[in-house]
Amino acid sequence: MPSHSQDDREYVAARIDSRVAKLDAAFGRAEYLHGHPELLADYSRHLCVQVAGLLERSVQALFHDYATRSASPQVSSYVEHSLERVGNVDEERLLKLVGYFSDEWKKDMEEFLAEESGSALNSIIGNRNNIAHGRDSSLSFHSMARYYEMAKKTIWRLESMLE
Repeated sequence: MPSHSQDDREYVAARIDSRVAKLDAAFGRAEYLHGHPELLADYSRHLCVQVAGLLERSVQALFHDYATRSASPQVSSYVEHSLERVGNVDEERLLKLVGYFSDEWKKDMEEFLAEESGSALNSIIGNRNNIAHGRDSSLSFHSMARYYEMAKKTIWRLESMLE
């Protein structure tokens, strides 16, 4: 029988997979808007907000799960409460958070993000903040779809790092 922590890890992974599946379906529905550029632009902004939420919730869940499995209940509780304030998970913030847990993990994540994923995270969060604060965003669907793929790769990388 799996341990409690194995059950928790599987539950966290299933929640993330469920969110990813919903977003994959939402990106798939965009094909119905390709003849309507203004609607597609609006939809892309909506997707940007959703992907930013996926990043934040996934980072919170993965680190909380790691702390629950690896630390005392008191430390796990502290990590959980600290993670409630995690927002705007851009490259810098993610590296800082990973570095709190391990310098080695931070170095690994820096190398991973240096390819393309880091700029994708920055674009997602920058556009999300512009959208949320009523500023212009020239985000295209093509760019958002590419950023989403990079965001998923980043989440999966973090998940494998914390196993």
